[in-house]
Amino acid sequence: MYYLLLFCFYLFVSLCFFFFFKQKTAYEMLRSLVGSEMCIRDRSTQSTGTPHRAMVKARQFVVSPIDEKMRQVSARVVVDIAKPGVSLLHPESEKKIQFFPFTHIQSWLSSKQAFGLQVLDAKQEVQTLWFRTKESENIISALKGCVDEILADRKKSATSKRIAEGIIGGYLDKGAGERSNQLRQIVAEATSDDDVETQRTAIWKLSLLTGVSDVCKEEIITAGHLEATLVLVRSQDPKLQCHLAGMIANCAQLDQLRLPICELGAVRPLITLAQSGVSE
Repeated sequence: MYYLLLFCFYLFVSLCFFFFFKQKTAYEMLRSLVGSEMCIRDRSTQSTGTPHRAMVKARQFVVSPIDEKMRQVSARVVVDIAKPGVSLLHPESEKKIQFFPFTHIQSWLSSKQAFGLQVLDAKQEVQTLWFRTKESENIISALKGCVDEILADRKKSATSKRIAEGIIGGYLDKGAGERSNQLRQIVAEATSDDDVETQRTAIWKLSLLTGVSDVCKEEIITAGHLEATLVLVRSQDPKLQCHLAGMIANCAQLDQLRLPICELGAVRPLITLAQSGVSE
């Protein structure tokens, strides 16, 4: 009887020990399998290249949304960080799922396994979107870099605005003869110098002045300045081409100048430029 009771007690302790550690091991295995399954999916999608095709581009990261509504759209999304804001794209079709301009992004959060983006929704309420990823630090670094670029662009734009106001004000304060001399000097800089930066700056000045002065528009045509600068249409610099197109468009605002512009052959280069798909 004593041995029977001892055997039952031993059996009971063994079963408790077995089930306790068995459940714990199963739980740990489940966590490991989930992590392994995600790693396997990551490797398989990277090998095929289809969902991760966009990661070739800078500032794009493939993540897994935690939000159930977004997961119904796609289990994986591409976080595309660009100057206007942050876009969430479908990894295969690259179709835009959501877009958040930087003016609507309040802050970002991170951990080793997740990344959070706090944004303003349509009701101007703060919403936090969480994504599973191991690239939180890289994503935040990309966000900070993009914000720095935006601030630098704004500073550069403000500087350009001050320079433009100075050029326009200086031109308008001059007399007729001095204005004509200034235009001839600017056209000479645009056509006689082979430096692209000098040419671009000169044509930019002409586009500014023709935008504010009808007298300047007329003199550009009657003094032969448009014909002289049309050779720059062949330039490979997209900004120079766009400044030149802006100058011609400004001159064409006056009805009496449209026919002379057509006779000088300035329309066809503009059509060619429009069809070339120049981004700037």
